[in-house]
Amino acid sequence: MSKNTMDKDGELTAEEREYILSQAMENAYIVAVGKISYAELEDSGEYWFPDLEDTDTMLQPVIDYYSELEEYEKCQELKTVMDKEGRYNPMRAAVLTRHGE
Repeated sequence: MSKNTMDKDGELTAEEREYILSQAMENAYIVAVGKISYAELEDSGEYWFPDLEDTDTMLQPVIDYYSELEEYEKCQELKTVMDKEGRYNPMRAAVLTRHGE
């Protein structure tokens, strides 16, 4: 994103914030459903990722985001990942890696 889209105070514009949010949520989705690993996302260069806490419901904000956009197929995929117990959760691994644990 170019600096000329920042407002006069040097803050991100609403358009930039929406872009970052959409990229972060898309990255969370593709990691959570196993389309790519967090390591692959990191290796891809600059990326955005939501600041999620390591909880059993960490994917709920991502599900809520896609629900608002009426992307119900993604919601279902994420809900399936969130509901599976005893299965390796790629999203949890990403969050723990991101927080240096």
